[in-house]
Amino acid sequence: MSVALALRLATVPERAWPDVRAACTTPEGLPAPFLFGGVPALLSVLATTLGQSTVPNVSVQRVIVWTMAALAGYFGAFAAVLAVPPDRLGVPESQANLVPRFVVSSALPIAASGTFNFVPVLGLTFIWTVLSCALAARCAWVGAKDWLGLDGEARLRATTTTTVVAVVPVLLLLCFRALFET
Repeated sequence: MSVALALRLATVPERAWPDVRAACTTPEGLPAPFLFGGVPALLSVLATTLGQSTVPNVSVQRVIVWTMAALAGYFGAFAAVLAVPPDRLGVPESQANLVPRFVVSSALPIAASGTFNFVPVLGLTFIWTVLSCALAARCAWVGAKDWLGLDGEARLRATTTTTVVAVVPVLLLLCFRALFET
């Protein structure tokens, strides 16, 4: 259920956010936010490792370096948003308990953007990252309204902050990769 829900959050957030609310009220619920974001990030790391290991004449050290960079980038995407305090998002203190689910769910497309890295082409990775940023912004925009009940300036603030904070670790990963690509 949570994998399908994560895919719907990235593609059709208008339908997925009500399902998130419903899933959180069921006895089995959803996995903890860290686990909910960790699975797509782990898939991104594994795809990056696989892709780098298929490059001709690659050294083991290079594969290890790219794997470590992918760990920092993709796990960093949702770990960074979890560190943002609710007041920075414009969320009232009464709804602070909803923030972890909101930020991790909104950052899922960015954390999962590396799943296409099994094709080790830097340009394609950049395109996937930009597209995932757009998907994350859309998911955050819808979630700020449907999940947090925010409107106007607060909705824009929550969307912008979540998207920017989530994409920075992955962009740093791309810069690192571009600088050291041989």
